[in-house]
Formats: sequence, structure tokens, C-alpha cells
Amino acid sequence: EMLRSLVGSEMCIRDRGESMRIGTYVEHSMSSEVSGNIIDLCPVGALTSKPYRYTARAWELTQHDGVAPHDCLGSNVNLHTRRGEVMRVLPKENESINETWLSDRDRFSYTALTHSDRVTEPMVKRNGEWQVVTWETALITAIKQLQTIKQSQGAEKIGALASSTSTTEELYLLQKFMRGFGSNNIDHRLQMSDFSDQAHMPLFPGMDMPFAGLENKKTIILIGSDIQREQPLAALRIRKAVANGARVVVINPREITFSFDTTLNIPVSTQDLTCFLAAIIKSMDAKLTDAEKIFVANAEVNDDTQTIANLLNDGGDAIVLFGAIAQNHYQSSYLRALSQVLVRATHSGEFAEMTAGSNSAGAWLAGALPHRGAAGEAITSPGLDAYSMLRSGLSAYVLLGVEPEFDSANAALAKQHLSQAESVIALTAFTSEAMLDYADVILPIAAFAETSGTTVNLNGVWQSAKGAATPRGESRPAWKVLRVMGNIARLDGFDFDDSTQVRDELAAALDNSSFTDPEHYLPQVLPYKEDSLRRVSQWPIYAGDGIVRRADALQRAASNETPCIHVHPDLAKRFNLRNGKSAQAVQGSCEATLDVLIDPSVAPNTVYIPSGCEATANLGDAFGEITLK
Repeated sequence: EMLRSLVGSEMCIRDRGESMRIGTYVEHSMSSEVSGNIIDLCPVGALTSKPYRYTARAWELTQHDGVAPHDCLGSNVNLHTRRGEVMRVLPKENESINETWLSDRDRFSYTALTHSDRVTEPMVKRNGEWQVVTWETALITAIKQLQTIKQSQGAEKIGALASSTSTTEELYLLQKFMRGFGSNNIDHRLQMSDFSDQAHMPLFPGMDMPFAGLENKKTIILIGSDIQREQPLAALRIRKAVANGARVVVINPREITFSFDTTLNIPVSTQDLTCFLAAIIKSMDAKLTDAEKIFVANAEVNDDTQTIANLLNDGGDAIVLFGAIAQNHYQSSYLRALSQVLVRATHSGEFAEMTAGSNSAGAWLAGALPHRGAAGEAITSPGLDAYSMLRSGLSAYVLLGVEPEFDSANAALAKQHLSQAESVIALTAFTSEAMLDYADVILPIAAFAETSGTTVNLNGVWQSAKGAATPRGESRPAWKVLRVMGNIARLDGFDFDDSTQVRDELAAALDNSSFTDPEHYLPQVLPYKEDSLRRVSQWPIYAGDGIVRRADALQRAASNETPCIHVHPDLAKRFNLRNGKSAQAVQGSCEATLDVLIDPSVAPNTVYIPSGCEATANLGDAFGEITLK
């Protein structure tokens, strides 16, 4: 029963008596995002971790407390090291967050720490050639390049892009450095493209109720969410809720299969998603404000929307989970507004955003945003958001732990404008072929488990951890690199001796903050209904950042996704596409050739192509118009 709660029905018991064996069904392999937990459940130690097997003895290891680097829940982990190197990662019990479980993504991603792409020495590009230099030379070169651009073109031509897996201390110092330099162009929301409602957002997006309460909800509504791949441990909580009688309604651009049963799972075309949500609200027996009535007035009710409305009218204790697909959608502000109206219409509802990365909440609190400073401080002259920075083309970029050619809403645009920039300063643990082409200074930083820092989970819980492993080569913690950059640039407020001092400064600012949540965003009317063919995209579970992309154990997992063009059978017939044959996906001047997968789960008039991988890095907007050849 414990196995079934983790991996559903993918495992079975074969034979009987002393010949009894636990295994997978014939001709099937187990495809699960939490399969590693079986290792911990084995009572005799017969099931072992393949990446760890035969690498160390238990008594040689030193245990350190840590926080998982890839989910917004803040799962607790134990890091086992030997001579300064991470040998394995295990779950640490925390009933309010991860119980005793851990996703495979967080269990095995440590294998990337020794990847050949690790950058271990500071480097500067001179006359088109990379040269290894001292830290002093690299830092002075970086600051001089930024100062030159500021003096000749203005600080507004400099922007910073940060990873939502960076620590709160790193994000706080990055925004402090940029604003000290005179620029508000800083953002961590690289996968998003619609920021219309950013001024109406709370102090940070997340979940107001305790996360553990998810398993007690009677109705769970997933909007634009592949929860099992985005937040695997949240899916386990939903599975428990379903076992307790909860109903799950799923509204996505494709009919995604989950490890739990769903009451309704309706695929809706990317361009119809907004009007579909509005039609549900219009169909409900709810008291709407006049503004809300006007907002949903033009929505067209159909049998599907009426069915969902009838279910929600008697939904009881409900929660709307707003997932990554919805957050990255080209009309995400509309979807968020409608989701919040839907919550109010259910009377006893909750709204929660399941954000990407381990520290999106910390990024909001730290001020890694163009429109808000640390602790929610209002910015009178907001800077450019991540999408605008890459669309407009700045003269200089500072990158913190990101590879925009994989991590951005428009990968092709990111590569183009980074290559055209006069200066790109990359604080990174890994290099890529594209980065070596567009970067001018590379500053090696410590990766996950190698640096101290704090993350903030979706409930606003702060969790700090010390560095467990030794940084590779000449790598340094990013907060130290940013501190020295601030000092070289002669900016005020960079006199820190320890990362805890950075954390405490931000905490003090929050204690003194007068921030109050603004009113919810509510557009006046629904957007114009489109007929054009559009792409829908996700960052697959093992393509979300530079660490998981380089974790060999995860890349070889059965649950890893192979990039291809997913189309509905009707769309395949329209474009004369054949299953397993290659086709060209074209977005403006951008194109990629991939195999076709005829997939009835994809909504009509929608093309699903994943992001975050080499095969799709030449395409345009993740939710942009597309044609097939």
C-alpha cells in the first residue's frame, strides 16, 4: 500500500511464497517522479541508489541539513558528504512539508555537481578568446565594462536576470547592486511573458493556508498545471486527498495523466483557456460584482463549462492551484484574475500559485523584480521585466545562475540579444556552448549544497542551510562575489562578513515594511478570441535549470521527456503529418525540426513542444503563434 501511494499501479507482486518478488509489470518500466523513495522503504537494504552504489561506506559520510533546490515546497534533505563532495541526498522528515518523501529531481540532481560543464576558474574574453585570469582581474574587468556602459549610455541599458533557485541572500545583493548602479532592470521570472498584473500581486505568490492542508480539501481545481511534474510531492498530497474523497478538476491545454484519479480532466486550446474559465464563472450560481459580471459577460457557455460549474456550485472546501502553464501563458494576467474570481465564487475557496524553482517567494521578498524593491518597497520608476529586457536588447546583462538560451520564454530572442550585447557578465556554476559565445566575463559560483543561504517556500517559511560541500576549483559563493562587486564599484551597503548578515538585513526591512496587499487585478473585458494556431510549452521536470539538465541519472530516467511535436489527430490530418516522421515547427524566423507525435490528449488547434532543451532552443515564444511544415 505504501508503494502504491507513491507510484500508483506501476508496480506489482509476482509469484508466491518464497518466490514472491516486487517488480514492474511485464513489458513495462516504472515511470515515476518519486521512485527513489522505494530505496528508503526497502526494509533490508536490497534496493539501492544506483548513482551512490559502491561509491562510499556509510561510516565515511558526514551528514548535513539542507533544503531541496528545485521545488517551491522547501523539502528538507540530508546531504551526505565525503571529503567535501556530495555522495548522496536523502529526505529529512518534516511532516508539514515533505513528510518523509523526496522527489527524484531533488534526490539525484547532486550528480550534476561534478559535470564536465562546471566552470572552476574566472575567465575573461579577450579578442574573442577565453583566458583564465585571477579573481581580481575578472571582477575589475566586469565592473569596468558595466561602468563604461553606464557612463556612455546610461544605467537603464544594463539589466540583470536571476534564477529562482538562487538563495535569498544572493537575490537581495543582486538587486542591491543593480539599484546601486542606477538600474531597476532586474527580474527572476524568465519563463513568463505577461506581466500586466504585477503591480496587483501580493508580497509574494504562494499559498496562504498550510501546505499540509492540501490533503484535506474536498475540491481541488488545477488550472494550467502539470502538478505531478512541476511539484511531485504536492501530487502525493493530492493523491491522499483523492483517497479521502476529494474531487479533482483539471483544466489544461492537454489532457495530462496523473497518479491520482480526476473527476474532470478537460483539454482546452491555449487561445481558448481564458474564455473557458470565464464561461465556468458565468455558469455558476455565484454573486458576482458588477465589474466581474461585465468581465465575463461575453464568455460562451457550453456543456463542459456547465458541468464544471455544477460541480463547483457544491464544491465544499475548495482550492485553485495555479500552475506553471498558467503562469507562463501569454494571457496569464487574465487567467490569474479569473482564477481569483472563481475562488470567490466558490465561497469557501483558496487560491495558491505553485511557482517554479525553490525560491521564487524569496526572490519577491528580496526585490529581484523591476517594480518592487526589497520587502515590497514600491519603485517609482519601474525597470524592464525579463521578457522586455531580452526583447528590447540591452547593452549589458548580468546573469545569476541562469542560461537564458534554455530558461527564457523566448529562447531564440534571448540568444540573439545576448550575442549582440556589448557586455555579458555571467555568475554561473556551469557553462554552455551558447554562453561561451555570448558572455564576456564568467565568474564561477558555488552550486547547490556548496554555499550557505536561505530559501523561502510557498508558505513564506524561511529555511537556512550551511554549505555542505567544498566549491569546485576557484568557485566562490555568489553572495561573496556580489559583495566584492559592490565594493569594487564603491556602492554603499556591501560590508558583510557572513551570509546571515545579509539575511538579517532583509528580515529587518520586512519587519519595518508597511506593504499591504493591493486589490486583485480585474480587466474590464475578455481578450479578443483568436483562431490562429498556437504553441503551448512546459519546461519538463528534468529540463528546468542547469543542474537537472546535467544530472545524468535524471536524464536517463524513464520519466524524462523526449522533445517532439505533439499534435491532435485532426491537426495532423490538416498539415498532413505522420506519427514518428519529422516536421518543421516555425515561429516567425525561428524553426526547429522534430519528430511528430500524434497525441489525442492535446487540445485541438494547439501544438505542444517542450522548452528548456537544445532541440527546441531555436524556437520563439513558448506560447506564441506557430505553423507546421
